[in-house]
Amino acid sequence: MPVAPLRGIAMKTADAIAEILRREGVEWVIGYPVNHILERGAALGLRPIIVRQQRPGLHMPDAISRVTSGAQIGVFCMQHGPGTENAYGGVAQAFSESVPILVMPQGYAQNNAYVKPNFNSTLNFQHVTKSVEPLVAEAQERCPGVEVVAAADLMSLSVQAGGALTTAA
Repeated sequence: MPVAPLRGIAMKTADAIAEILRREGVEWVIGYPVNHILERGAALGLRPIIVRQQRPGLHMPDAISRVTSGAQIGVFCMQHGPGTENAYGGVAQAFSESVPILVMPQGYAQNNAYVKPNFNSTLNFQHVTKSVEPLVAEAQERCPGVEVVAAADLMSLSVQAGGALTTAA
């Protein structure tokens, strides 16, 4: 059954991402607050699972993807800055073992994204992921297209050498 497109519907980026995750069959959104996708997903019925630390928290979506042989994709969201830095090791491990996971760090405001010493997930994760795409509120209309490409990339990881995929939100 075809699903209505998101284009033309007024919604915030986090709402659009949560809706796409719901449509893709995601059941759980694992993460460390603050990340708006956790709250928006919960409002749509996606079960939020909150962890106490990002690195071991990433093992949970890794396990979902492994146990289901990629039939379900593990999703992880975390805060920007130190939270994203803490998650780097878990993302790198999933990438090295070709485990398909979707990682969505909360981003800095666009005017602070490239200011030192802020940890920029787009720049840093490009070396340990198959794909990295920054999303900013001003580019909200690109969100559905980016997420569709992300879903396709994740589905192809079981066939190709790949790894984790991040989408900075």
